[in-house]
Amino acid sequence: MAHRNICVTGVKNLEYIQCSHCRNKYGVNDKLKYAAGKQIRCKNCHETFEIVIHDDSHTSESQINSEPAVIEQPAKKKVDAQALTSMVLGVILICVSVGGYLFLNKPELFSTAKQAAPKPIIPHNLVNPMAAGPAISEQAKPSSTKRKNVAAQSAQALKICKGLSADYWVRTRLLATAKLDTNTYMALLNMNLEQAQEIRKLCKEKLLVAKLVEAARTNKKPQWIKSEIGARLQQDARSHAKDSQNLSP
Repeated sequence: MAHRNICVTGVKNLEYIQCSHCRNKYGVNDKLKYAAGKQIRCKNCHETFEIVIHDDSHTSESQINSEPAVIEQPAKKKVDAQALTSMVLGVILICVSVGGYLFLNKPELFSTAKQAAPKPIIPHNLVNPMAAGPAISEQAKPSSTKRKNVAAQSAQALKICKGLSADYWVRTRLLATAKLDTNTYMALLNMNLEQAQEIRKLCKEKLLVAKLVEAARTNKKPQWIKSEIGARLQQDARSHAKDSQNLSP
């Protein structure tokens, strides 16, 4: 039985991609072959479709658009600036809150001095500067004018020390007991942090800030600034009463 060999020649299979929306066809190049499976935008209807390579001998070249479509690039993720800002502010608020808690409950952490022995809350040389120091000869004694100047300066320093310490006690008491909004709490805390070093330097007592914090937390008014604290509390009470009258209809 004779076999017939059939040879098909002259038939060319054309590769193309086809839009699934408008059925428009596009020719295939190497770039499209490598991008198979990705999304591409049709230049005819501007819709996106998946790149699928078709191989069809029944499709003529006149049916294929020689200009390829545009491959869709994956959209870059945009950083949410508002969310990032909120995260940063949240971290800052947490750090400040932790610092405030430690400042009120562990004041010794903020003092670098070692407590070797109890010291008077006001240095003796600040109260009576002329009593401190070794005895001096009659010739080396300062004149009466100079002594008066030294005494006046010491009295002024003591007055400022008392005022700053009383303010510090009142603010610390508010931080420990009053219900404050965030802005007021942060403002009072920042004022105390800024004033702590000034009190240590002016009053010449490194542990004075820690003692003021402890006294304020337990609502104990130190005798040496009791009158200053009372005056400030009365002034605050008068201010609140005045504000209440202004707000009443």
